[in-house]
Amino acid sequence: MLPGPPSKTLVSDTWLTAAAGFDCFNLINPDFSPTDIDFPNGLITAKLDLSSTKTPERMSRAIQSGFRVITFQVYLSGVFERSMKLGRDWDREHLNFRQAIIGDQEEIVRLAEGSFSLDRFHSDPRLPKRTGDKIKGAWVESFFRNERGNSLTVAEISGAICGFLLTQESNDEILIDLIAVDRRFQGQGIASELLGHQVSVKDLNRLRISAGTQLSNGSSLRLYKACGLREAKHEVVLHRVEGI
Repeated sequence: MLPGPPSKTLVSDTWLTAAAGFDCFNLINPDFSPTDIDFPNGLITAKLDLSSTKTPERMSRAIQSGFRVITFQVYLSGVFERSMKLGRDWDREHLNFRQAIIGDQEEIVRLAEGSFSLDRFHSDPRLPKRTGDKIKGAWVESFFRNERGNSLTVAEISGAICGFLLTQESNDEILIDLIAVDRRFQGQGIASELLGHQVSVKDLNRLRISAGTQLSNGSSLRLYKACGLREAKHEVVLHRVEGI
């Protein structure tokens, strides 16, 4: 006899609760019975694998329980070959890369708070824009508390920070956790330059890179695919928002 679904349907997301300023939960049992659970107030997130044949039924069940489809997430992975070229031929006198220092924290947090619009928090009309901004700021702020990532690289133009790349790295692998470019400089190839710099620091012929983004984020998808990454997994992200 196969075991039944887990009895626990929700788990608290303590980090997100602190960052958002209201209760946040993750749905871990998408096979819940709507009549058996009284959902709490706050933000509840459900992420469903689009490759599963059970996803249509699970989506229907969630929607009946007050969830809404917010965005589609894509995860990419692949091996970057040193022969691939990223970025453009910038005037290196004006564009510089370095590791972040504690004195950069305020500026980087401010940049993170003003650089995103396609993530799930900004895409949910029931969440205030300021909430999404705060979460992205808290995300990169976690690096300075040694809670997230182990490398934070900044890009500077004439001494002013114009972008950053937060990663979790090992000897031969880079996991892209968060990448942002100041809105005034977007579309100029700086994200490609940031990633190209981080790859060059490794000085390896082959390097595994992993990342996640929204299916609607065409610029990020083009960047990652230029690195040899391929789409490995797709998820639909749903939110239930009540009483915030």
